[in-house]
Amino acid sequence: MFIEVKEYGAKIGIDGGKLVVTKEGAELAQFPLGLIESAVVHTSVQISSQAVAALSRKGVKITWVNMADEIVCCTSADSPRYCTRRKGLYRMADDKAASLNISKRIIRAKIDSQAEMLVSMGQCSDEGSARLKALSEKVMICNNKLALLGIEGEAAKEYYSELKALFPQKMRFNGRLKHPPKDEVNSVLSYSYTLLYNRLVLEIVGAGLDPYCGFLHENGYSRYTLACDLMEIFRASVSDRAAVCFLNKCDSSFFSKKGTAVYLSDKGRKIFCSDFLDILDTDCPEIYVKNGFAKTRKGSIKETVAELAAAADRIGADINAQTEGRCG
Repeated sequence: MFIEVKEYGAKIGIDGGKLVVTKEGAELAQFPLGLIESAVVHTSVQISSQAVAALSRKGVKITWVNMADEIVCCTSADSPRYCTRRKGLYRMADDKAASLNISKRIIRAKIDSQAEMLVSMGQCSDEGSARLKALSEKVMICNNKLALLGIEGEAAKEYYSELKALFPQKMRFNGRLKHPPKDEVNSVLSYSYTLLYNRLVLEIVGAGLDPYCGFLHENGYSRYTLACDLMEIFRASVSDRAAVCFLNKCDSSFFSKKGTAVYLSDKGRKIFCSDFLDILDTDCPEIYVKNGFAKTRKGSIKETVAELAAAADRIGADINAQTEGRCG
């Protein structure tokens, strides 16, 4: 069981063998300690030292996050099964065929999500839909990463040509400009992608996977590569959707300028963070969520990370079995 407590002013304590969440004396929820695998606590929530100690004794990692889902700190409690899981993850990343296959699945899911996003927002021509579908199918016959990235680029060009029509006409959008953003649309998109990245890091770390070990992007220690990989799947369905909804209701007070750069103001960031969390909790097509996870966009993210963790577990277990066979 993975739990997240974000109710402003809530308190977490221990009662017998249960973790109890209360607010102003009223009980909001309770969870048996023995079933909790990972706990996320927002900084607006109080947790008692007894609760921290009880969870740590059970090997449960507690992660504190801020309003933007950015990890502030975490306990060092770790589960022994994570060793096997990480062995499997490293083997998958080192295996060129397995790494390419995972990269292909990521890009195909990304393109399918782009098409679903445009259709659901009523902005996808028959020709555009057909081109995205053809590119999605083309992904699976790629035999190298360079060709795969070429298809990703073609799909992005098609997608953004349709997406720009969803933004307010007064906000001209001529493509992505990142460092720094020069207009309101790019400012919101950049911040939205940062929030998505933070959420993926949170889920990956909570699952005991190594966030630096990726497949599609080049590994590097200045970023969490696995989060960069998996967020590609959700850019359109979560971040772009949140950006479109926000930009169609905001005003000039939501932004500030520094030279030629445009950024969200404090007010804008606060409101957008709230909107982003609402998008995470909205329903998504059931085909994207399995294995008992909530049928929301957040549930889809959890399912994707859990699926990768399960695959790593299987490979890690095989490695352990081979090692034990040699030692025996």
